[in-house]
Amino acid sequence: RERREVERAAQLRKVLTRLGPAYIKLGQALSIRPDLLSPVAMVELQKLCDKVPSFDSKVAYQVICDELGIGSAYDVFGEN
Repeated sequence: RERREVERAAQLRKVLTRLGPAYIKLGQALSIRPDLLSPVAMVELQKLCDKVPSFDSKVAYQVICDELGIGSAYDVFGEN
């Protein structure tokens, strides 16, 4: 039974990681909630606090430009 719980917790961590930064943040927040998760799940989600794959800055800037309809993110966030 415990092995299955560990597998399910790892599966949850992997799903949150695949869903992206907002879901990783959610997993990080859940990792300190013993009222919501089992100790096994908390330990697994705590891995999201220090073992998270990086998010490509170029992709982030492109998403910002696309969403704001601007040519460059530096138009909004650049130094004057």
